[in-house]
Amino acid sequence: MICSKVNLVTLLIVNLLNAASIVKAQPQPLHFTNKEEKSIIASSKLTRTQAESISRQALEKYHANQLSKAIRLWQQALKIYIQLDDKKAIATHLKYLSAVSLKIKNLPQAITYLEQYLVLTRLLKDKSEEIAVLTTLANTYAQQGKLNKVIQYYQKALPEVRATKNRLE
Repeated sequence: MICSKVNLVTLLIVNLLNAASIVKAQPQPLHFTNKEEKSIIASSKLTRTQAESISRQALEKYHANQLSKAIRLWQQALKIYIQLDDKKAIATHLKYLSAVSLKIKNLPQAITYLEQYLVLTRLLKDKSEEIAVLTTLANTYAQQGKLNKVIQYYQKALPEVRATKNRLE
């Protein structure tokens, strides 16, 4: 059940990214021999290293206020992490992309990234990030004047905030 839930979430993310024109092709299930698996493991280490390097470059561009270049680089790194099925790295990069989208006032794109990020925070059971995403979504919708959405996301955040507060007490 958990495995199919994880695959479903990955498929959901890929579909959302396809809708956002970030990923061009749907991943297909693959079957490998032992020799092929070893080759893939070796190449995935190289690919992970490449993704980390690209992500560092994006951060440099972000700090240099070259935001469109940062977005392109983080999108490239995100594609690699999706191929590697690294949920934490995918979540991190969706967070980065939502932040830079908010900074440049591309609110529809920020919402797309935030909604994808929300799915992953729930999958990863990261309650503090889930609360942060819910409130960021509410604030983003407030900037658009969509008060029904603002209320909806704050109402989703409130029980999580209460549950977190109770666990801390």
